Amino acid sequence: MNALAVSLQSYFTTFARTQRDLSPNTINSYRDTWRMLLKYLTATLDIPADMLDFDAVTATSVTRFLDHLQHERGNNAKTRNTRLTAIRAVLGRALPDHPEHAATITQVLAIPPKRTARPVIEFLTPVEIDALLAAPDPRTWTGRRDHALLTMTVQTGLRISEICSLTYDDIHLGVGAHIACTGKGRRQRVTPLTKTTITTMTNYLTERGTRPGAALFCGPHGQPLSRDALEHRLAKHLATAAITCPSIDAKHVTMHTLRHTAVICRGFGRARCVRDGAVLPGASRLSDSCRWCRLPSARERVDQWFPGRAGGVPAGRQRSVGGVGRRVAGACRGVGVPAQSGRRVVFAAHDPCLRGAGGDVPGLVRRAGR
Repeated sequence: MNALAVSLQSYFTTFARTQRDLSPNTINSYRDTWRMLLKYLTATLDIPADMLDFDAVTATSVTRFLDHLQHERGNNAKTRNTRLTAIRAVLGRALPDHPEHAATITQVLAIPPKRTARPVIEFLTPVEIDALLAAPDPRTWTGRRDHALLTMTVQTGLRISEICSLTYDDIHLGVGAHIACTGKGRRQRVTPLTKTTITTMTNYLTERGTRPGAALFCGPHGQPLSRDALEHRLAKHLATAAITCPSIDAKHVTMHTLRHTAVICRGFGRARCVRDGAVLPGASRLSDSCRWCRLPSARERVDQWFPGRAGGVPAGRQRSVGGVGRRVAGACRGVGVPAQSGRRVVFAAHDPCLRGAGGDVPGLVRRAGR
């Protein structure tokens, strides 16, 4: 057994699973990358897979492999960079154990990621949202299920992976109604539900209880819906909605588009400032939230849909920790959001949602620095 084989086995069986505790999806992605790389090197260098060593994994061969992914397999630059990350992760771990291959490994680690162009963020307008939510057939169980699924997705901005993993235990429709899930990066998300969503989900759960399985949104036999099934159902309802709202046809709408819609249309309309609208969807990085804030067209349209709401609240209209701040923390606990002790709570003093339960959505709270 050569040094490369030992390093690969050690990384995937011990380091990734036990020491780093990487998620199964990350481990599978890294494994698939190395599987493709080994097959590519075997085919191009005419060397059996069991004979490949670090000498074959050079900067030149890795660069050609990445170009092969883009030009022959049709992968985009973002996927190319993901594959490069997987290669660098394994080699970076192997470098201290194999100094005799330090020069070869260092050259591979020095390969820079390829610059990518940010795509235009697509989202639906309020009119298009209404047409989409009206598309499922209420006379069938799958239609009522899809209506509940779309209603909750548009309001909460859950990712498709989060929707697929939802169970009965993740939704609470009592006082402080909310839905909880484990999101991207193993982050625990608790998202409040609006009155409309509560009503829709209450009716759906009454009927859902007669079917087997624990998945919140299930198939005919109680099995959880897959990502492909969700995209297929969405495409079907988009075709129906396009009959009454032709503007949907001009957009490339996926389940992730509904997440953008929740932030731009729902979030900005309720938030006191633009960035607050990105808090509840659970962005994995601050830079992801800022992407929504930099959309001039989105801000202009939000000003049209919700006059005076997208521009934020003047600094003089904000208040910080005090008696009212403690009541805000209590309101956060009421909707299942843990209080952030030791942090300063900043909010809009005139937000009616923070003074009682009269608002549709609990007030968005922004945590400032210590």
